Amino acid sequence: RLTLAGDLPVLLTTDLPTHSRTGMKLASLLNEAEARAGGQLLANVFPVSESASHLARLRAQEKQLLEAEDGAAPDDATIARLSEQVHALEQGRRALLSRPLSPLLDFFVEYLLSEQHLAHAKVAEFGQHIAAWRAPRLAPLLESR
Repeated sequence: RLTLAGDLPVLLTTDLPTHSRTGMKLASLLNEAEARAGGQLLANVFPVSESASHLARLRAQEKQLLEAEDGAAPDDATIARLSEQVHALEQGRRALLSRPLSPLLDFFVEYLLSEQHLAHAKVAEFGQHIAAWRAPRLAPLLESR
């Protein structure tokens, strides 16, 4: 334990100031993405990941229909509709992969890899900024639960 002139311990701060240039830029990008997203922030910022999650859910539904334990034959119309959704999602995923990164994701990659290697301190700082941005938005949701 370190002390300053033998009086009080020197404590490390665990909170980073959120008013830094990086924090302000990140908050600006998050606010812009939130305004454009219309309640679908994750899908707007990470469209490929959201598409993959949706595809996995559809494939699980398809598997449940085909492996029904009650012995009832699955409805052909339901299977056809599910198959069409899977096919459309696979086609759309190829288009998503060719799109440029979202501004928020582009900033994330540029900021973290600016020194040609991943800096763990920058990841921690980024997490602190996101937590500070998210905290006022989570409070009403947690209170309503």
